[in-house]
Amino acid sequence: MNIHQTQLAIFDSSNAKIREVETFPLEMDNEVSTLSTLVSRINSYVKKTGVDKKKIIGVGVSFPGLVDSSAGINYSYFNFGEKSVRSLLQEQLQLPVFVENDAKAVALAIWRFGIAKHQKDVLVLFLDWGIGLGMILNGKLYRGNEGLAGEFSHIPMVENGESCICGKNGCLQTIAAGATLVRKAREGILQGKSSLMSHFEEENIREVDLQTVVAAALKGDQFAINLLSEIGEHLGKGISILIQLFNPGMIVLTGKMAEAGQYLTIPIQQAINTYSMHKISENMKMRHSDMGKEVGLKGALAVVMEDAFDALGRVFNRKKMKSPLLV
Repeated sequence: MNIHQTQLAIFDSSNAKIREVETFPLEMDNEVSTLSTLVSRINSYVKKTGVDKKKIIGVGVSFPGLVDSSAGINYSYFNFGEKSVRSLLQEQLQLPVFVENDAKAVALAIWRFGIAKHQKDVLVLFLDWGIGLGMILNGKLYRGNEGLAGEFSHIPMVENGESCICGKNGCLQTIAAGATLVRKAREGILQGKSSLMSHFEEENIREVDLQTVVAAALKGDQFAINLLSEIGEHLGKGISILIQLFNPGMIVLTGKMAEAGQYLTIPIQQAINTYSMHKISENMKMRHSDMGKEVGLKGALAVVMEDAFDALGRVFNRKKMKSPLLV
């Protein structure tokens, strides 16, 4: 899930494939009706696929926001007070549910199935409408004391900067997120900037989204390229802080904005060269995810694998039984 749309899929363990992907618009908020819509769409989707519900091991939900996966709470969305979003989903779906922040889920997927496999220390930046960070440290997903580690986008970077959705001013989110890129593109178009996107007018300006801007850059649109360069410089400065703190062996970029390729990575690398210590950053590799558009779905799958199988293991250990995974 992202703040604007949701994808549903079933992972078939018999052939290790994702099947029958369904995408639909869903604006994230704290309305009970929105959660009801999600539940309804999941139930309809499972019914349409013809899969026996008894065969479903669990439902993995990967969504943006401050997520405490152990408590099943999203403090940013679907936070209704008494019951966690995981509890509500389990009650209504009658299935085990496992929740995680989208960037952490993506990091798990890229570490388990993708280019970061076998890496001991890797940082995954999920560059979509927001800026997510998932950290694999010493070969394990790092969640922090309350499961809220990795809020990279809410590090204040600009004195007296713009207000951020978190309530502070001048966060990295306000100068380097996909939402910022889109806002600046829309403003520039309305101001008459020369661009392949100039055909958009005030009445349809909201149709300009991340994919629109990235696609324009990949076609050589200088306006879009300049916007991405500015975003990349801010990101690179922030990434330099992460490099200094964690000394990762690899940083992986993924998400819609990362699809801009060199138009984003070159300014990021230039900023890293400027702001980080050479000895710490010289052996760090920066890579693009090799998982394509399925990375979000595989993130939700990785959450189920991580948490469901761990839970099964604990049950078998308590009962002093052999784990079926080891038979």
